[in-house]
Amino acid sequence: MKKVAFCPATIAVLAMALPALAAENGFSGVRVITMTEATSTCIGVPRTPLCAAETFLACSLRNDEAMCDLVGAGPFGPRKAIAEKYKFVASRVLTKEDYQRVDRAEWAKPGTVSIVLQTSSCFKDGTCSPFERYTVLVSEKNGKWIVVSWNSAADDEDFAD
Repeated sequence: MKKVAFCPATIAVLAMALPALAAENGFSGVRVITMTEATSTCIGVPRTPLCAAETFLACSLRNDEAMCDLVGAGPFGPRKAIAEKYKFVASRVLTKEDYQRVDRAEWAKPGTVSIVLQTSSCFKDGTCSPFERYTVLVSEKNGKWIVVSWNSAADDEDFAD
């Protein structure tokens, strides 16, 4: 088995991320983001990987440039959806071996966190789309978590599980 060496900065990031992931991985149930409200209390404060993912979902739905800037994303164009339902499925810290499978080193590094969610968009007529798998990758930068990549079910095979 090949040994992987991490620099001190990567070890520090992992030490900060793992307790946050462990504390947050206990959720169950569906959360909701609307154009003005949310069931999460950490949207807009990307202090953990999961808060960054929730901030990203809110910025995308609301097309909120300032919120998108907090996590290094968007802005996105207007959407037809008026609410987003979501639930967390899994999260894990990516390793060097993950990056040997695909060429992604230009935007992420070992220590990046993969957040797998299921999302459902809801519309003015009261209908909601079926839940679909969605993956958000976040990395720590200057004391906050930023989004480095995101993709839907069709694209997320590389880092989802």
